[in-house]
Amino acid sequence: LVVRSAGFSDGNVAEFYFNGQQVQVSTGRGINILPLRADGTPQRLESFDTCKAGAEELVAFLDALPAGTHVVIAARDEATGNLTDEARAAIEACGGSLIGNLTYRGAYALIGEKGGTALAERVLPEGAGYAMASAHLQIEADVSAASKPKCPARVAYPPVSGWMSNGQFELDEGCRY
Repeated sequence: LVVRSAGFSDGNVAEFYFNGQQVQVSTGRGINILPLRADGTPQRLESFDTCKAGAEELVAFLDALPAGTHVVIAARDEATGNLTDEARAAIEACGGSLIGNLTYRGAYALIGEKGGTALAERVLPEGAGYAMASAHLQIEADVSAASKPKCPARVAYPPVSGWMSNGQFELDEGCRY
């Protein structure tokens, strides 16, 4: 995993890389959070415009994640204007011990664990370039078909949303065909 962050003056990016490939997501100004599934694959990116607002939503989002969830966090453009103490505490609860050092248009990158510590973290002030954090995750997941129940064969709307993992399509509903 690699995450790269830059404030407005230094490149204005929040980028996420998984297994050497850039995750194609649309990031926004403020704090961008990419939670990982139990098998280590990326979930849906959430962006919080903490320059003007968004701190309460950020806190609610991180509070709702289960303990042990790995999160990848990057600041883009300007993230401190409305980054409240509660929002900083929510990021600290994911291992972000340096979030208190983030300054106006600075860069911040974190790979952490909800209720745990940072696997990698970096913060830089405006004008210092990109902040980059990288980590290798050891994932242990049960991927046997027997561990998942069969999906109901007769449903009005069959489960078709999910993600690719180790060459298998994993359904969001947690079942198999």
